[in-house]
Amino acid sequence: MPVDPFLKKILHITLLFLWTVFCWSLGTAWALNVNELVLKELKGNGTWLDLRYSGTFGEEGTKQLAKSRLLRNLRFLGLREHNIGDGGVKALAASKYLKNLEGLNLFYGKVGPEGAKAIASSENFSRLKYLGLWGNPLGKEGARALAQSTTLSQLSSLDLTGSSIGTEGARALAKSQILKNLKELRLGHNQLGTEGVELLASSPYLTQLEILDLSENGVGPGAMKALIASAWIYNLKELLLNKNQIGDEGVKALVSRSLPLQKLDLQWNGITRVGAIALGGAVGMKQLKLLDLWGNFIEEDGVQAIKHSKTLGPVTNPVYPGEPEQN
Repeated sequence: MPVDPFLKKILHITLLFLWTVFCWSLGTAWALNVNELVLKELKGNGTWLDLRYSGTFGEEGTKQLAKSRLLRNLRFLGLREHNIGDGGVKALAASKYLKNLEGLNLFYGKVGPEGAKAIASSENFSRLKYLGLWGNPLGKEGARALAQSTTLSQLSSLDLTGSSIGTEGARALAKSQILKNLKELRLGHNQLGTEGVELLASSPYLTQLEILDLSENGVGPGAMKALIASAWIYNLKELLLNKNQIGDEGVKALVSRSLPLQKLDLQWNGITRVGAIALGGAVGMKQLKLLDLWGNFIEEDGVQAIKHSKTLGPVTNPVYPGEPEQN
């Protein structure tokens, strides 16, 4: 039996209307649910919001979050592992309620180059002191976008660990004025290589730096020598070089200068007893408190050289895990 064309049209319009209402209701539900989560997690008189334990917002949930008036006094926003994507970042960048933000954590958020561009160009982020983008696929283009920003001038802490920025990303950052106020820079696991580290070492903008993480970057003795020769190395309090290949020659370069280091991580670096003995005889690390050497074959001679050093700082942690702490 043929369906009347008029009834068919009415049915089509009705279904379309019901679908629109359904989609609108989902959006409303998202908004209500987001606000409920915000109210639950909001701290510090509305200035601190960390949503790491609030499920996964995704792009759509983040868009709803960006519309919430509850964010108007926010100073810190944490959206770790929420898979917000570039669309979610753009929503945050355009939000009229995030004008006072000073800290933003987007670890593992699936943020790519376009998201980095949104962060770099948004006036919402002109007051940021901390920006955490660990584990996002920024790539060299994302690093370039951040480096070219004219709004991220207040940053004192930047975490780009595991963001695949590579040598070209390091090149862009080394030339960037967004580094000029940095006290903490984390670039671990970024395939920087020797050239990338040399580029950073030559940067004129890292004069305030106190904490540097270059773990898992293929740093060898040559890169180590360039780092030690940098004009800004003398301000460092923490240097993290876990899982590189600096070897004994890199250690010798390190101890050739007097540095105010309080923490030094040299785990898994191909260091032997020769390097450990050189560390034990270092006269320029009298402030050192934490020294990590796990994963290096330094033998008993090396252990004893460090434990009984008369020139090395008052290191209190065990040379190896499981060893009794020194008094």
